[in-house]
Amino acid sequence: MAPVKKAVKTAKAPKAEKSKKSAVPKTDVKNTAEITAHIKEISGLLKKLSYDDLKYILQQSKTLIHNQSIKDHNKQVIDDYNINVAKKREQARKSSNPEKSEITIKEAKDNSYFFIRINQKSSSFVLQEMKKLVKISHAGTEKTAGVSIYHYLRKERSDVIETQHITGPQDSKLSDLAKFLRGKYTVNT
Repeated sequence: MAPVKKAVKTAKAPKAEKSKKSAVPKTDVKNTAEITAHIKEISGLLKKLSYDDLKYILQQSKTLIHNQSIKDHNKQVIDDYNINVAKKREQARKSSNPEKSEITIKEAKDNSYFFIRINQKSSSFVLQEMKKLVKISHAGTEKTAGVSIYHYLRKERSDVIETQHITGPQDSKLSDLAKFLRGKYTVNT
């Protein structure tokens, strides 16, 4: 097929898109000269093509660019996923090896009520509730006692779970509280 003058004008159309993106794709510096040479060679060849051939090459070029953007997007999604997985692993590591909670207990002079302070947040308990917490803390390991304290609080004193920002039965504040109560109080039989 003989080239058509209109084809030469169409060949210049892709150059307008070049203003959006650089003609030279991101690559190693040592390949830049080679890429520039390929672009010059392709530009020279485009002038010899028919209008239909130029439309085909234009469509193929758009398809290649689209496919590359999909690959880049997929790579970004995978990278983001891997970063999130790493963050979750780090959080899990920290929660399985948490910092100790700062716990203090203030008792009323007549022992009718108690203030348990965990990490700067206080909750009050009457004597009967305190006896129950101490009894629970002495049953099983500190971790299982912490879980039992959680279930007791959830059933009887859900306000404490909110006040203390307890995240669940495995929250380290609970096992720290069980350990603290074990060390400070005994169970009277």
